Amino acid sequence: EPLIDGPFGTLIERIIEWMDEYYSIRLSGEVFRGMTEKAMRGGYQARPPLGYRIDRKGEPPVIVPEEAEAIKLIFDKYVNEHMGIFEIARHLNSLGIRTSHGKSFERRSVEYILQNPTYCGMIRWNRTTNETNEIKDRSEWILADGHHEPIISRELFDAAQQRFQSEYRPRGARPVSTYK
Repeated sequence: EPLIDGPFGTLIERIIEWMDEYYSIRLSGEVFRGMTEKAMRGGYQARPPLGYRIDRKGEPPVIVPEEAEAIKLIFDKYVNEHMGIFEIARHLNSLGIRTSHGKSFERRSVEYILQNPTYCGMIRWNRTTNETNEIKDRSEWILADGHHEPIISRELFDAAQQRFQSEYRPRGARPVSTYK
């Protein structure tokens, strides 16, 4: 819509821009709220990870048997055989197994799988900040039972988390002293 020239036209243009901004912020809040509710009900709303695929829109992911075997192998090697993450990646690559993006496995792709509760039948949502991909505080995450079939047991997943937490040290972090 054409605006008149001069200070009044500039004022009207700024008001319209502010209204558009306000609408965008409100819409963003509504979308976030809807996605949060869906996640809390166990609804899946992202691209499924290795081991799963979406057959029909709006329905839970289904297991891809060949890929599920790779997931079981990763958890078994990590928990039961105490193999290291980098060693698991090398083993998968030697078998010719690829990630869901068709690439070779790296340490971070194995770590992601080991930390992903989707594999034991859960939904994890709101873990990272979209703009920076930084991991948020755990208190902001949504974890719920999903409607999809698990590939591994909850016990195996929990054992992997326990091992990972006992061995993981963020970059630059010093070992924690047990002395006071």
